[in-house]
Amino acid sequence: MGEFTDIYPIILKFPLNPINRYNLKRMALFKPGTSLFVTTTLFVLITLIRVLSVEKSDNTPNPTTEEIFETIKLIDSNDFKVRESATKKLWNLGRKAEPFLRDAIKDGGPELRFRGSKILEEFELGLYPDTPKDIAELINDYRSGGRKKELAIIKMAELGKTELLTKLVRREKDPSIRKMVAQIVSRNISEQVPILILENKIDKAGQLLEVGALEKNGMRKYASFLVETNQVDSAINKKKIDAENSELDAEILAWMLRAKGEYEESSKIFDRLGDKTRARNTLAAGGDLVSYANSFVDPTRKTIDSLGFAAAAARLSGNNQRFDEIKVQIEEYGLAMKDELGRCINALIMNGEANSAFDLTRKAKGKELFDMELWRYNFDAAFSSIGIQKERGPYSMWLQEYEKTFKFGNEGEVQDSLFPAGQLASACFLTGQIGEAERIMQKVKELLDKQNVSIIQLIQWERIIGLNQLAKKHALEAIKKESPEEVIEGYFQLRAEYSWLGRTCWKFIETEYPDESFEKKLARMESLFDLENRKTNQVDLANECIESFFSFSKDEQNINKKKELVRGARDLASLHEKWELAVKATKLWLELIGNETVGYHHIKYGDVLLKAGMPNEAYIQYDKASEGKKSDPLPIYLKGVAMDKSGKVEEGKKLKKTASLMSTGDLTKRHHLAVSMWQNNDDELARIQDAIILRIASPRESVHSEAIRRQYIDRSINSNNLELLSQSLELYMLSKMRPVNANSVLSPRRSLSYLINLGITKAKIDIENGKIKEAEKRLEDLQKINPSDSSMLEDIYQLLVDANNKEGADKLFQTTYLTSKSTVDRFPNHGQHNNNHAWLLSRCAKKLDEALIHADRAVKIDPDNGAFLDTLAEVHFQLGNRSKAIEISTKAVQILEGDNQVKRQLERFKNGKTTDR
Repeated sequence: MGEFTDIYPIILKFPLNPINRYNLKRMALFKPGTSLFVTTTLFVLITLIRVLSVEKSDNTPNPTTEEIFETIKLIDSNDFKVRESATKKLWNLGRKAEPFLRDAIKDGGPELRFRGSKILEEFELGLYPDTPKDIAELINDYRSGGRKKELAIIKMAELGKTELLTKLVRREKDPSIRKMVAQIVSRNISEQVPILILENKIDKAGQLLEVGALEKNGMRKYASFLVETNQVDSAINKKKIDAENSELDAEILAWMLRAKGEYEESSKIFDRLGDKTRARNTLAAGGDLVSYANSFVDPTRKTIDSLGFAAAAARLSGNNQRFDEIKVQIEEYGLAMKDELGRCINALIMNGEANSAFDLTRKAKGKELFDMELWRYNFDAAFSSIGIQKERGPYSMWLQEYEKTFKFGNEGEVQDSLFPAGQLASACFLTGQIGEAERIMQKVKELLDKQNVSIIQLIQWERIIGLNQLAKKHALEAIKKESPEEVIEGYFQLRAEYSWLGRTCWKFIETEYPDESFEKKLARMESLFDLENRKTNQVDLANECIESFFSFSKDEQNINKKKELVRGARDLASLHEKWELAVKATKLWLELIGNETVGYHHIKYGDVLLKAGMPNEAYIQYDKASEGKKSDPLPIYLKGVAMDKSGKVEEGKKLKKTASLMSTGDLTKRHHLAVSMWQNNDDELARIQDAIILRIASPRESVHSEAIRRQYIDRSINSNNLELLSQSLELYMLSKMRPVNANSVLSPRRSLSYLINLGITKAKIDIENGKIKEAEKRLEDLQKINPSDSSMLEDIYQLLVDANNKEGADKLFQTTYLTSKSTVDRFPNHGQHNNNHAWLLSRCAKKLDEALIHADRAVKIDPDNGAFLDTLAEVHFQLGNRSKAIEISTKAVQILEGDNQVKRQLERFKNGKTTDR
């Protein structure tokens, strides 16, 4: 080995970058010696660093490099006994010899290739000299096949030898065995893979996922992993070869293509495999609305959701005859099933049939008609739908008839009886007849009092309508006869997550201020839970109550009550964004619950600390949460947020990326991650999460519809691509026909608003594409649905003018103007009507003196309404008074707490032109 030792100092002297390594190879080739010497020398140079690393990491006695090469050389000996002895010795050298042998056999003689391959085969199976006897036996049982192989697989799984199973199955040709191993490996894959990724063992995580992909549930996990690690292209190229002779590999390939975004090719593979559902879902993932609609069509079930989606599929496919047939079925369904009328109305509206929806509601005498007609300021029809032929009070005759039909038998009957009165009072309130609205509700109270029936439902209606002073008066009366807790709960109607907090706060107020009047106690509760348009004195009262609440909770002696009170102080402080107090309360609460603390609690504490401007302390809490469950990506992401906030931007960025990869395949975790990313303004990262969900989730999974919602909201705020916005809105509208639960049904008014928005967006697309007359026709059709909607023209009027169609723009303006002017003339003291009229005029730059009168009037009626101020600022801007517009808009931004649309308006007033849209 003299030749080797001659070159060895050279190896150590030069750094082994690619150029130096190449030069060393050339020097070795010019040395005299046998072909084996050349082969092994080349091999040494290529693998030296890897070998040194292996030697360093192993604590077993080190064979010398010369010893390994001498043994490899002897395998090519002419003496059989020498070859046998060398083969045995090389196997005994085990892991030390493996990398040398693997490279040496590439250019070795026949004997070396044969014997070396056999040794490497043993190593690949996991059979090394130091392999425990029981594991070696299991490996040999696996090799023997049959029942022994299956038992060996089960035993390895029981022993937790996942890595060994992975190694074996990668060499396995039998598809049934591969599937069996995949199923076993997949049992713990959702826990193991995130931890491996967290430990930066990306290759091992990929190997596990690759094995898991041999089973259907693991395919999309592996595919999403490949996309996020930028390995999908090379994986697709390899898998295309395997897929030629294997349906299993073809299916994996289809998932890879789908995750990458190659939907057409992926769908064809699924279709060829006979999986029509996934073929359709893949096209839906690519934005094919017909395929999405068909995902929810069930020909065997004539439910309204199935009919609605079938209608959408026919409409979007251009099959008008089929669409008309289904539309008739929907109308028949609505007339026969009155409790499903709301879904039937929506199915028609979301398929563009607004007028048919109005007709159906009239025929069915549905209570929805009132709200739908009021939405488009068709006041005559709205009042007529509840039995009023003349829409000006007093409504004494109506009340006389109403009294005759009022039922008091039970709570449900009272609720049904209150509904028409509530509708009429709402109509009066919306048309400026406040006194008449109050008279109607007072009359209802007399009816309830006469029968000694609770008035809590009446108070709820009054609060919904906006008759707050009357509601308070009735609450003060109710408290004398009914449970204070029930009155308070009915008065505030808090969302489910805050209902317990409302009860807790009321208990505190009753205990802490026992001598105060009920009216004063109610005012304290209002300061805590009526958060819109609060006056300075209400804010001061709320601050006093919150501080007192926390002090009160700390003094409580009963440990269980103290836990509840401190938790209440924490949530109350967070609700009012008093973050320093929220930190103190949360810290105390965690101390009180002690061993009951789980990761979720640490996350919530971390969130509070972050909002209090304490990112380092927040990091500690998120770290505790991640220690509790290492496979959860959410606390890892939040650690990244905390690091980012503390100035460690690069470290934070790395953690956020790790968290994203950790959610591989677990769509629920990815959904929660996306929500947190949106909340923390990591918009780009959030979009990546939602894009992956939309690519690989089934349309029927709840996370899919949530991702659709987020994508639509994002594009409506941030995207200038009208085509994408239109697609997102239509997809979102379709998703709301899903029968998830009763709460998933949109109100008809909301559905109509979405339909108008979609039409406006498509009209803008027409203008962009030079289809001016098509855009004008589209707007005319929308005006037939709702001629009062001033927002319809706020951008499009100027766009049509800019496109040299001022005549068409003026024609559209006149239609909406007449409706709006009629409304504001009938109800001159109604703030919203005045505001809407001024907005229409200002955005179309028409009749600006008239616009100023109505904008000023709206603000005088409601001086703290940010939307009204924004309109007034727009009018001044159009009149050329930029400084006044900026002054008013600044106040609007403050009131609306940084609303993005109003902020954009302020920026436009500062730097833009009046014609900017």
